[in-house]
Amino acid sequence: MQSRILVALALLVLAVLVATRWLRTTSEGLPVALESASTTTNTRSPESSTHPSPIKAPLIASIPADQALPNHSRSNLLNVLFTAEGEIPAVSPEFLEGWFASGRTNALDLLAARQAGQNSDFLQQALTNFPNDPRVLLATAQSKEFPEVQRDRLDRLKAADPENAIADYLSARNHLKEGRIEDALAELSAASGKQKFDDYSLESALAAEELYLAAGFSPAEAKAYGTSSTRLPQLSPLKGLSQELAKLQQDYLATGNREGAEDLARLGMQLGQRLSTTSGARSLVAELTGLTIEAQVLKSLPSDGQYDFVPGGIPQYLEQMNQHRAGLKESSSHFKDWMRQANDSEIMAYFDRMKLFGEAEALRWMESRRGSP
Repeated sequence: MQSRILVALALLVLAVLVATRWLRTTSEGLPVALESASTTTNTRSPESSTHPSPIKAPLIASIPADQALPNHSRSNLLNVLFTAEGEIPAVSPEFLEGWFASGRTNALDLLAARQAGQNSDFLQQALTNFPNDPRVLLATAQSKEFPEVQRDRLDRLKAADPENAIADYLSARNHLKEGRIEDALAELSAASGKQKFDDYSLESALAAEELYLAAGFSPAEAKAYGTSSTRLPQLSPLKGLSQELAKLQQDYLATGNREGAEDLARLGMQLGQRLSTTSGARSLVAELTGLTIEAQVLKSLPSDGQYDFVPGGIPQYLEQMNQHRAGLKESSSHFKDWMRQANDSEIMAYFDRMKLFGEAEALRWMESRRGSP
């Protein structure tokens, strides 16, 4: 019996020695990127700025001591952003220089650099290098710096993505501003016959997220900043389009052209619904803009009329929209409070849901999490 015990103990000691040797060999053979990631997660210390690798260098200023929160289970950067009226941090020019040197030079890379680096020079470079890329053209079509080239860029946008109705809507707005009513109506008619309505925001968010990850931000930070910093240059001109349509409706009604006014309302409602209920509703601001556009064109019609494109009549439909808008704003008011308590996994889940199902659905998911113990 004693000999069996001694043999068992010897085998146990041998197994421990082998396991120890295997663990040491495995850890020593870890790739540099993985090894560095395991030791630098969620760190933004000033001392790390002397590291020779541009990927590992700090990309923003360190968090002030009086703002850092004691919860070390999540990123200090996110804590600051969602605790106060913080701003999304910009990736440093030094990192971007190295990032581009590694071969990242396509249109989305330049737009992501403009988004994460907060430098408009990248937008001009994207336009120079990729003059017919629809994502670049959408980003530059509403440039206030060069209004004289707006018509040309809109025409190129329509040619670059001919099945995308967003180009026709933006073109219609431009025509109305310039007094070309017939051209604008033709654009609206063309837009109404197209199924696609893509503002390329999902591609932009994913590209910026990839850049933030490459720059050393945590996965939660990358998802939050990549999505939250995505620009939506089309919303302001589309809202302006509804205002132009409302004015035209009033002109039609003043001359007795009620049918023309109703047609404009129908086209305007379709635009609003594209923003509030389809792919355009990926962000809350886009959905709210869509509701505003619908209300704008409906309020220009006699409220006591019966319209086959307005379920229940105008007063009832507007009231439903007001209730929906209030619900969205109520949910969004809880966002920062929930984010203060959410862990990194929950933050990543929120922004993944936002990209897949839209921000309103992500907020509903957030509310269900907020109500759980």
